[in-house]
Amino acid sequence: MEQLGGDRNNVEELVNEVEMSPESGTKRVSVVQASTVFYDTSATLDKAERFVAEASSLGAQLVVFPEAFIGGYPRGAAFGAVIGSRSAKGREDYRKYHAAAIDVPGPEVERLAGMAARFKIYIVIGVVERVGGTLYCSILYFDSQGVFLGKHRKLMPTASERLIWGFGDGSTLPVVDTPVGRVGGLICWENRMPLLRTAMYAKGVEVYCAPTADARGSWQASMLHIALEGGCFVLSANQFCRRKDYPPAPEYSFEMPGEEEPIPEAIVCAGGSVIISPTGNVLAGPNYEGETILIADIDLGEVVKAKFDFDVVGHYARPDVLSLVVRDQAHNPVTFISEWEVSTASVSVISETGRRTPERQCYVCLADVENMSMRACVDMFEPRYLLLLRNCITEKDSSLHCMRGKFEDRRTIDVVNKDVEMKSWAKYPLKSPYCQMKTPSEDGM
Repeated sequence: MEQLGGDRNNVEELVNEVEMSPESGTKRVSVVQASTVFYDTSATLDKAERFVAEASSLGAQLVVFPEAFIGGYPRGAAFGAVIGSRSAKGREDYRKYHAAAIDVPGPEVERLAGMAARFKIYIVIGVVERVGGTLYCSILYFDSQGVFLGKHRKLMPTASERLIWGFGDGSTLPVVDTPVGRVGGLICWENRMPLLRTAMYAKGVEVYCAPTADARGSWQASMLHIALEGGCFVLSANQFCRRKDYPPAPEYSFEMPGEEEPIPEAIVCAGGSVIISPTGNVLAGPNYEGETILIADIDLGEVVKAKFDFDVVGHYARPDVLSLVVRDQAHNPVTFISEWEVSTASVSVISETGRRTPERQCYVCLADVENMSMRACVDMFEPRYLLLLRNCITEKDSSLHCMRGKFEDRRTIDVVNKDVEMKSWAKYPLKSPYCQMKTPSEDGM
């Protein structure tokens, strides 16, 4: 295990030192413990790139950043709110915080994707996501080719966080396949929600990422419990911040009950980032000393060994007595029918991994062409564009069940060589900037 905090200013030098871990059962993962450059998203992205470069140069295949690293965690801020009233300064504070957030997709997402591709590393990073006037505390996932894999929006902001962050829904609970295992994550005190953790275990998470803002000792107990309960590696990333990392008063005030404004050198978040194995061994950290990178080598064989003892959604489950239903559809307050158009979409089988990375197409297809078995999925960036085509296609069963929120219908799939054509005349969302659906006329059919 290693804890590192060297010079991160020379990104050009670090990019030439990238070496992936050897192809074996052992994979190298990393956790960044660092502060946001508050109200300065561009500078925060520069800082993120320096840490990504360093993690990659050390052979890490995955790097995890803290909660709200892009956009900032507004520790100590009250936004001028009391029950029944908000102050003019509080509204202005929210405007500035809103301006520092990012759109998903958007230029900042493209820059993060570029970092992942440049340094050949998977990135899991906490951001403040902007959707209209509402903000969400989110995790973004990128693969080592620079493809945005998905996002998770925090389901339940804690206490005063609910003043500034909206609530996620069940449509953003991804667990993604990577060379270091199946990666997923929950944010801060979401990790205390037993049913939500159980949903992640049921999705097969092996590398459980826990970006947080909690630096207390009790957080370590939660992380240890999750590693043992889920039989998974836990990577928890927190910021290390001093008062001087935030704007000075009166522009930004720490309004902590019963406490005075901290001095510039005062530590306002002490970190505590940690990496824990499925059997409860601490592989790196916890670190309470400053900005750093934690490094650990992990072996997915340890996940199987831990499941032999306890598999919470397998041999240790009792679905005849206790069960969980997860409502994983998107829930949108407004849907405009005009945004849905009648179309016939053409989907090509790309590979067993199924990503159209160069074109950033919205299609994901998993196929076994030899036995004519096919599972297709169209996954948009925004939940309102979510369309899941479920079930397995075979020669004998060519009907495919489709769901989009509360919208359901039946569609017919023909499997011809390595092409799949959706022939039903249903309504498809065509207005995502990353969706490139082809109509028969576009294909010359």
